[in-house]
Amino acid sequence: MTAPIGLSVKRREDRRLLTGRGRYVDDVRLSHLCHAAIVRSPHAHARIVDVDARRATVLPGVVAVLTIADLPECAAAVPPLVASPRFRRYVQPAIAGPKVRHAADAVDVRYAVLPAVASLWEALRSAQRPPGSR
Repeated sequence: MTAPIGLSVKRREDRRLLTGRGRYVDDVRLSHLCHAAIVRSPHAHARIVDVDARRATVLPGVVAVLTIADLPECAAAVPPLVASPRFRRYVQPAIAGPKVRHAADAVDVRYAVLPAVASLWEALRSAQRPPGSR
């Protein structure tokens, strides 16, 4: 079998997509389907100090508000994009959010903002220092 690298490959899905007959995940409607929103940090580098989801849990249509405390199996660190001993692992777990985006806005998160690394050279210099020696 010849690898398709550098060759023109006939795509089978184009006609369906270009004529409006494509089906996307957002087109799927199932009974009792729930949606999720993720609360993301507005900071380049911060630690989560506290999560208060009480306002979100009472909003109409909200089924659940989940944090890492509810999902301990997801508490593992997100692996680095580049596997290298010079890069430290990202150890802040994600926070799973509620059903709709406006409910996610009702989740109050307090952050301890930390200094951010804004250039490649800073990142390389800080990666060479032992953790905690900033």
